Amino acid sequence: MDHQNASSRHRQLTNGQDTWSARCGESRTPGAASGSGKRTGRKTGTAPRPDSTGAFYRSALYPLLTRINAYLMRWSRNKYERLRGRRAAQAQWDQAVKLRPRFFAHWSWVNTVPDAW
Repeated sequence: MDHQNASSRHRQLTNGQDTWSARCGESRTPGAASGSGKRTGRKTGTAPRPDSTGAFYRSALYPLLTRINAYLMRWSRNKYERLRGRRAAQAQWDQAVKLRPRFFAHWSWVNTVPDAW
C-alpha cells in the first residue's frame, strides 16, 4: 500500500496535521471503546465519569425506577378488572412487594409507586 494513498483517506488541516483520531463507538467521545474507568496519569484523585450502569450516582436512577413501577402498576390495573380501583391496586402492590421483595431487580432499590400513575 502506498503511503500517499493511505494518508489521502484522512482530511488534513491547513498546517498538514492529520484529523483522524480514535473515538469510542458507543458514546462517540475521544478515546478507546472500553476501559477500567479509572483515571491514570497526573490527576488520579479525580472521580471518573458516571456510566449508564449505575455504578456512580445511584440517586439519579430513582426517578427512572419509580417510573418503571408506575408502568407496572398501570399494566396490572388494565389487565385485571378487580384492580381498577386505586385502593385495591395499592393493596395488591403492597402484598406483592411484601411476599416477593426481589421479584424485579429494581425493587431492591425502589419498591414504591408514585402518587400519579
